Amino acid sequence: MILYLMRHAWAGDFGDPRYPDDRQRPLTAEGRKRFIRWLNYLEPADIRPRVIFTSPYVRCRQTADLLAEWLADTHKYSATVISIDELGCGARPRDVWTTTQGHPANALAEDQAWVGHMPDMSSMCGAWLGLSGGGLHFTKGAIAAIRCDPPPQLGQGELLWLASPKMADV
Repeated sequence: MILYLMRHAWAGDFGDPRYPDDRQRPLTAEGRKRFIRWLNYLEPADIRPRVIFTSPYVRCRQTADLLAEWLADTHKYSATVISIDELGCGARPRDVWTTTQGHPANALAEDQAWVGHMPDMSSMCGAWLGLSGGGLHFTKGAIAAIRCDPPPQLGQGELLWLASPKMADV
């Protein structure tokens, strides 16, 4: 199984008075465009999750939906997008793992993506790789690919790559 850990794309500013509930803060129009350019840059990496689990926060759901649309356009298949509360801000790796592995859609896919927030994606990465004290920094739109041999277990993953949009200047 390949697990793609993703931080949401570029959203409006934290504290924007238009969104007193931060869970409702959306991606910006430029953030959406940048994320698609970023996915196009990463096309040779052959990102192909069949299931995309996402935080229910608007910016994460929009990022997951963009990924699903990109997969449909580029690779001609439909990925299932599923919001789970466990990927919201403050996500704990063990809780996310338990929920995703117990979800019926998990049986549909060898590869999956989890879309969330910082510092949660750093913690998720660290938990999969068995790093004590945290993980790696995820800029907005960053994606890590982690190989998890069956049966996948926290602490047993192998980091294949971690890529930041800054490397593509998008």
